[in-house]
This record gives sequence, C-alpha cells and structure tokens, in this order.
Amino acid sequence: MNATDPTVIDPPATTTPPPAPAPTADLMSEPTFEECIEERNRYDNDLTAGRLSFAGIPEGHHVAYFGGRIIDHDADYMTLQARAAQAAGVHWARLVINYPWMW
Repeated sequence: MNATDPTVIDPPATTTPPPAPAPTADLMSEPTFEECIEERNRYDNDLTAGRLSFAGIPEGHHVAYFGGRIIDHDADYMTLQARAAQAAGVHWARLVINYPWMW
C-alpha cells in the first residue's frame, strides 16, 4: 500500500536496478587485438555457415568484411582497405580483408 493512495501497491523494496548498458567502443579508434580476433572469427563463422556470397565479385579481387557483411571489393589491397574503412566509418584495422580465391 502506498502512503498517498491506499489502493496502490508499492513494488518490493528488493528490486534491483536494471544493469548499466555496456560501453560502446569508438569505431574510429584503433581496435584491441581481441576486437580484431572477434571480427575475424565472425567472418570465419559466416563463411563456414554459408552466409557470405562472393557472387558478382570478380575473381582476383580482395574483399573487405565488417559487421556481418562484405563492404567492398577491389584488386588492390591498400585501395580497398582505405575505401572500405571510410565507407564503413571504422578504423582500417577493424576490417577483415581476405582473398577468397586463394584456395
């Protein structure tokens, strides 16, 4: 019962506050080694599960991957790295650049 309104029931005093939101990383800052490994593992998992398609990407091109999708492709690794990082709005080291035609 509430002191001001006897018909309202007060919540139990033992309720815990909701957890604080996890701090978000600044995507333009240089990533830690662990963040790079997590992104590479995500790429490998998506590739293994068949969630990535290289249809429409010419053979001989590198692909740039970030956040569960292929961002861009290009034959020149360095050009691709700079262009894809700018397009995704992340630090270049957060990208996974792969050459899927090797094996």
